[in-house]
Amino acid sequence: MLLYSFAIALYGGLLHLAARLGHPKAKAWVAGRRNWEARLRAAIQTEGPHWVWIHCASLGEFEQGRPLIDYLHDNHPEWRLLVTFFSDSGFRIRQHYPKAHHVAFLPLDLPGQAHRFLSIVNPAFGVFVKYELWLNSLAEARHRNIPLLLIAARPKAESPAFRWPLRGLYRKGYASFAHIFAQDTQAEQTLRSLGLTQVSVGSDPRYDRVAAGAAQWTEVPGIRDFLRGRPCIVAGSTWPQDEALLLPAWQALPPANRPCLIIAPHEIHKEKLRKLVDESAGKALLYSELSQLSDSHEVLWIDNVGMLSRLYAYAKVAYVGGAFGTGLHNILEAAVFGCPLLFGPKYHAFPEAEALITAGGAVSVQNREALQQQLAAWLDNTVGTDLVRQANKQFVEEKKGATDTIIQWITAAGWLKRTI
Repeated sequence: MLLYSFAIALYGGLLHLAARLGHPKAKAWVAGRRNWEARLRAAIQTEGPHWVWIHCASLGEFEQGRPLIDYLHDNHPEWRLLVTFFSDSGFRIRQHYPKAHHVAFLPLDLPGQAHRFLSIVNPAFGVFVKYELWLNSLAEARHRNIPLLLIAARPKAESPAFRWPLRGLYRKGYASFAHIFAQDTQAEQTLRSLGLTQVSVGSDPRYDRVAAGAAQWTEVPGIRDFLRGRPCIVAGSTWPQDEALLLPAWQALPPANRPCLIIAPHEIHKEKLRKLVDESAGKALLYSELSQLSDSHEVLWIDNVGMLSRLYAYAKVAYVGGAFGTGLHNILEAAVFGCPLLFGPKYHAFPEAEALITAGGAVSVQNREALQQQLAAWLDNTVGTDLVRQANKQFVEEKKGATDTIIQWITAAGWLKRTI
């Protein structure tokens, strides 16, 4: 643990150095943890005792934990909910989530900070989502007899955590959890390779989340005015690499039946979007300027955060970004509406992508030509596209239930009746 703590301290020092040099994400990480102790103590004093701690690495993990957060808020008002993030992006977008009583950055995982954090919160129990095993925080929780649950776990067998010299440390970290719900049998087997026995397959709560979102869907203002009855391609969470293929592939479709295009970038840079609109010869428009809509507009750039999951309901075909870069973004938000799915080649770490490809509801494309051909095929074949839509909706429907399984386990364990 000494070497681990040294590595964490070094990591923190490098982040502070990067922040001083102007790195924006490092600056946000450092600024978010400034005076964390005073802010956390004030929140705990304001809300009172009886806390449940839920930790998410970033926004994607929050969406996996969100069905559980919502359930606890709606059905157990006697508990206060603390949601912590490691990343700035998750915190920035969800810091005012109404069903969490307080949202905070998790302090750097050093023994002293872990001790102070748990001394202030004193949670009845904690839930970690998917991964990010902060070993000093887990050790402190063990010392205080705070029960912990790990949900939606999907560790990679090739991870350094499963090899010497870290294997023993991380085995102890995983052993800190009273139970671990793995996303699938492969993840369960990977965890059992450490000698763990408190593991079962619990699926992925994201299926519950997207299904609930689809059931509660509401219109996005102005979108039907933009569509004017035209078929639409919705491209979500795109990066420049995605857009460099998508825009030419869309432009190459026959003008007579070319669909309109809605693009929601993963990162919103106002200057870049302004330039793209200005250079479009009147074909593109920002969502924030929808009042200027005219018949010439064929491309709508979404310049806000929060409506993407609702936009997929309008799509005849969906493109999901990230798989030409660091990795594929959330495809389930589109699949729940039955959208035929397109994405790039880096999808192998995502079991839902592999399953949908096997089922025929998704296609991975390597280049612009392949993207254009598949767009044309799905746009021209209404019968085939309708079959894909039915299959993708059914795929999500059959995967639901993870949240109920987790809630049943927590209830049976008596954690919701614990006295503090």
